[in-house]
Amino acid sequence: MSHLEPTVYIQDTCLHCHRQIDWMEQEGYAFVTKEVSDPAHREEFFQQGGTGTPLTVVINSDGVATSVQGFQRKKLERMLKENI
Repeated sequence: MSHLEPTVYIQDTCLHCHRQIDWMEQEGYAFVTKEVSDPAHREEFFQQGGTGTPLTVVINSDGVATSVQGFQRKKLERMLKENI
């Protein structure tokens, strides 16, 4: 089973969101962004336990979701290497 791309829930005005996106692009990670101002994305964000942005969610090959709240580079590196 192939892995899904990480989903990064963002807000357009969130500086940490833009820093994380820039970092992920520089590191070559493929990912999907979802703006939480969109009602459908906001509902997903809250279902994933989101309380602030960025929220990065990875679903592993077993269908288990792992998330990192905020731009925490070390945690993101570990999560992405383990699940991508």
